[in-house]
Amino acid sequence: MSDSYQKFKWSNSGFTLVEAMVVVAVLAIVVTIGLPGMRAFIASSRLVTQTNEVLAAVQEARSEAIRLNASVTFCRAASATATACANGNGSNDWQHWIVLAQGSVLKRGVVAGDRINLRANSALTNNQIVYGADSLARTTERALVTGNALRVCSSDDALTSNHRFVNLAAGGRAYVVNGGSAADCTANVS
Repeated sequence: MSDSYQKFKWSNSGFTLVEAMVVVAVLAIVVTIGLPGMRAFIASSRLVTQTNEVLAAVQEARSEAIRLNASVTFCRAASATATACANGNGSNDWQHWIVLAQGSVLKRGVVAGDRINLRANSALTNNQIVYGADSLARTTERALVTGNALRVCSSDDALTSNHRFVNLAAGGRAYVVNGGSAADCTANVS
């Protein structure tokens, strides 16, 4: 009996130092390989999330214009609590935006993150997209807005495709297009 007890006692002695070091080395290699990919994934997710938030606001402005049978404006705001559109040309970065209808704010948002910015096409007068009851997107001077209206851009160097466009079709429908290869996030939208 004491001989079988000794075999059992020695077989459950735990890990050796060599085994523990091999496990630590394998974990270090896996983390080293996976970390850069994870950083790019997180940066890409932030860019997609911000773009989808802006797209949803533009689509809501269009829907509300049809529902209310009145003009609804998607525009840049000067602050998080602003109740009016901030004037300025398309080169201004948007930190805050609002959707206005009949003098009241329907929705507001903020461009989140220090590495993400939102820029308007220079054709947008006073950084505004005005939807009429006919569901068409226009500038404040009543010119139709089509093509690249807004660009959401990330300055994170982990991304090779660092910008996405919120485009407007001729009928006023908003949709997102991937911007492709890296672009200067400070340049105007063209």
